[in-house]
Amino acid sequence: MTATADGTTLWDQMVAAGREERERKANGYAVIERDKLEAELTPFGLLRWYTHPRLTGPNTRAIYFCELEILEGSRSGRIRHQGGIVHFVVEGSGYTDLDGTVHEWERRDLIGIPPRPRGVELQHVNTGAGRVRMVLAFPNFDSSLGAELGVALEVLSPAPEFAAASGRS
Repeated sequence: MTATADGTTLWDQMVAAGREERERKANGYAVIERDKLEAELTPFGLLRWYTHPRLTGPNTRAIYFCELEILEGSRSGRIRHQGGIVHFVVEGSGYTDLDGTVHEWERRDLIGIPPRPRGVELQHVNTGAGRVRMVLAFPNFDSSLGAELGVALEVLSPAPEFAAASGRS
């Protein structure tokens, strides 16, 4: 029998976790207002998280969903990721460098980043007047594939605002 220090079994913990998750969902919220989201400066850029497995308020943890904001004349960080990410351009224009190929986009375009066994390298660049806002969504496969979705998530070069604020380049 596998029991923890407090005498509960793994089964007990699994049942309790299920109950806690049902309660969290029942008390969570379905509508998430952008104006109430805190902006987070990351190596990828300025993000606002709508849903994320670490957020307890939203009633779902099944998907990562955030907004990326890129200032005029700037770019996101260059990252390597498993892929399987969908981006919808809410505002602005520019291009995405995906594995060395440039793909131009503008407001209301959808950018589909394909999943690839060895991952993809990508970076978004704002070439328009004003900021770019795009929303990103990808499934939460963390429990089966790990937080990096099978390929190490690497920041190859950070967004300039992050580098300036953090002193890391």
